[in-house]
Amino acid sequence: MVVLVVLAVLGGGAATCRAEERRLALEEAYKLALETHEQILIAEKEVKKSRLLPYKAFSLMLPHADVGGALQKVNKPINSSVGNVLILPHDQTVGNIKVKNSIYNPDFFPQRRKAHETIDKTISNYFQTIQNVLFQVATLYYQVLRTGELVQNARDLIKTAQEEIRVSKVKLTSGAVTEDAVLKAELDMATAENKFIESSNQLRLARNTLRNLIALKVTDYEVGKPALLPEVSESYDTLTSKAYEFRYDHRIALVEVELAKTEVDLVKAKFYPSLDASWEYYAVKHPKFDQESNNWMGMVMAKMPLAEGGLRVWELKEKNESLLQAKLSLEDKRRTIKTEVEDALLTTQNNKSLLLKLQKQVELAQKSYDIIFSKFKYGAATIMEVSQAFSTLDTAKVNLINKKYDYQISLLSLDKAEGIFVLDLIRSNAKAVLTGNAMGRSNNR
Repeated sequence: MVVLVVLAVLGGGAATCRAEERRLALEEAYKLALETHEQILIAEKEVKKSRLLPYKAFSLMLPHADVGGALQKVNKPINSSVGNVLILPHDQTVGNIKVKNSIYNPDFFPQRRKAHETIDKTISNYFQTIQNVLFQVATLYYQVLRTGELVQNARDLIKTAQEEIRVSKVKLTSGAVTEDAVLKAELDMATAENKFIESSNQLRLARNTLRNLIALKVTDYEVGKPALLPEVSESYDTLTSKAYEFRYDHRIALVEVELAKTEVDLVKAKFYPSLDASWEYYAVKHPKFDQESNNWMGMVMAKMPLAEGGLRVWELKEKNESLLQAKLSLEDKRRTIKTEVEDALLTTQNNKSLLLKLQKQVELAQKSYDIIFSKFKYGAATIMEVSQAFSTLDTAKVNLINKKYDYQISLLSLDKAEGIFVLDLIRSNAKAVLTGNAMGRSNNR
């Protein structure tokens, strides 16, 4: 009885605490993860870094200017013996400005294309990272809901076991049963208490894990039940086609192929001529006999690479092999997507079928227990039959709770395999990323 009082007090205290706890919605958990999770922030920084690459490409075609200066002193100046000509002055100061601009650089267009392809890749990687992290958040969120229901189920079992003990003691007092009936009822109570302790610890762990994942600063909180996810009615072929269209890892594989093609073009550019223009101005204090005090020079230079020991040829072969690798990786990614979509679809269908059966089992187990326990009250059933019905009811309820959340998580997994998981949230965040603006950060929790 002491244990029962303690559990009752804990249950009442928990109810009071829950009334004061913060309520966390799944959408808010997503928002907190977007604002705080390091993997998302790192991927966002990669997007910002990639946006610098087009400027680096344009720098190939923009003017490059250098300013130089020198001071020269000699021990003995040299003058010509014929005329007043200064061959080597005692000291000399020289300053010059040199400007060089590329008229045609074969690297420019491949480099610019590579820059924009890299931006596409980092943006897709950023969105893929969001999907991966938010899927972890959703899975943990549903785990908190699952363990919360398991705790409540254990509380209900305790109440059921309490009624078994009460009825058994009344029947023992009247001499209708022996003491082993009370002991068996108390064993059912011990089983329910163990399940309550175990599920409570699992709930605490799930809450802490979710809190750490989204950097939630409050310790005590409860989660609200989101709306049930819609059932899947599309065929496997339709889901696979949508996965090819929406999945960001598939887009990354496509961009990898384009990047490999660009790398081939960059090597080919080393075979092409280049054309540069330069302009230089210099000023000299104490000029030599072959110098003016100030002067400028302009030049147009053409360069055609001829031979470099075959390096370009081997680089081109290497990049062509890399291109074949990228194409094979794309085919492998498509095969993986097909497998993941099929596995997720079958898992969802299996969980749905089992869920319907388990709901029926719980109804039957509850009805069976009520009938047997009613018979036990009137001496038409033994405590062993009650205990067996109690165990069957407990197993059916636990299996139903687990399968209910397995089904919801499998629907999320199917959305992720299809590439549409939190797609609306990603698209709402895409505008800031695509325009180069960082997502607003908030320290409010």
